[in-house]
Amino acid sequence: MGGALVLSWQPSAERDLKSYNLYYGSLQGQYPAKLTFGAAATSTLVTGLQDGFRYLFVISATNTSGNESAQSVPVSGVPHLIQGIAPPRAITDLDVTRSGPDLVLTWSQPTEDIYGRPTTVARYDIYAAPSPNAVKSAVNLAGTRIGATNTTFTHTGAAVSPGNISYVVTAVDTNGFESGAGRELPNGVNPLLISLVSASPQVVRLTWPAVTTDFIGYPTLIGHYQVHRSATPVGRGSIDSSTIFRDNVQVLSVDLDLTGLSGPSYFSVIAVDNQGNLSPF
Repeated sequence: MGGALVLSWQPSAERDLKSYNLYYGSLQGQYPAKLTFGAAATSTLVTGLQDGFRYLFVISATNTSGNESAQSVPVSGVPHLIQGIAPPRAITDLDVTRSGPDLVLTWSQPTEDIYGRPTTVARYDIYAAPSPNAVKSAVNLAGTRIGATNTTFTHTGAAVSPGNISYVVTAVDTNGFESGAGRELPNGVNPLLISLVSASPQVVRLTWPAVTTDFIGYPTLIGHYQVHRSATPVGRGSIDSSTIFRDNVQVLSVDLDLTGLSGPSYFSVIAVDNQGNLSPF
């Protein structure tokens, strides 16, 4: 939900409970905002938040004598305005064990998309590479498992192969949208600004802020940006290799010469992290 988060808590067992105090902010141990709720409350909708920004929350209880309890362990959340595509959440509990000459991979089935809504996984793609850098690549595809509940894969002979092996597993939903590999997808580019540099020849300039976090607000490493162009407005689900206008962009502003292109141009900029994960918008 854009600009808002839903929080819930277990009721206090205090007999003379008067109220709950919910504190929140952006830094651990520093919670400048405070909301107070009656003793019967066990959940709330916190509004007025900034989309794509991670907030930390703690709660305490106050009794009728005015004594306040210690604050709870902080929990965090990131509000989002739902936009772009909604792939499954990344698989973050991948486990590898040895079985004779083989390595057996197991993981949990993702049940939510990146916006926290129910999703249906159609298959899993398993990647294996000698280095943890950019494991997700077609040449590193070790296998595929069809079906949401097929959450195990045996890499035959891998335990006796020379060298190290790094693995990532991605979940692909029934729409063909793929989860992050090894981490959540990078956050989307917002805002994207366009200006006219020259009318003849026609040159436009695209400018955008750096993407520094993943979709749930944790730091990430961006490898490059892709500039996509289409002659008609298209949704994020239609943006792919066929719409790339400029790839491997390492800066935050590009001038694009549109000479020879007929009709209007519509642009999108996609962030690509150093594992090859593409942003959802």
